[in-house]
Amino acid sequence: MITRRQVATYVADNIDHDRARAIQAAAAWLEVHKKTRQAKYLANDVAQILATRGYLWAQVTTANPIDESSLESFTKYLHSCHEADFIELCEAEDNSIIGGFYLATPNGEVDETIKTKLLNITALGGRSV
Repeated sequence: MITRRQVATYVADNIDHDRARAIQAAAAWLEVHKKTRQAKYLANDVAQILATRGYLWAQVTTANPIDESSLESFTKYLHSCHEADFIELCEAEDNSIIGGFYLATPNGEVDETIKTKLLNITALGGRSV
């Protein structure tokens, strides 16, 4: 039987020249083997394999659209933290975070959202730190 790691390697090997087909094949594998709940893990496996090859995928989530200057700042930050030849930075909007940003990579995250800061203050019972 083909393992999730083997599927991830297939996707990573084919992502440059036929991304849609590689992703469709992975989705079909998940469905046929009734492993759809592992989709997030498979995506993370692919991202980790690509990271070892100098390709970093990251997602930045903000409450409002991101301007070019901010995107450039995020990319510079990621270059300073990772030895990547190529960085693919995807943008997402989520107004529930109120403000700030959430940056996720296969190996970690930076949560500087207003929502999280407010939740942390609430958890402390309003005490200052």
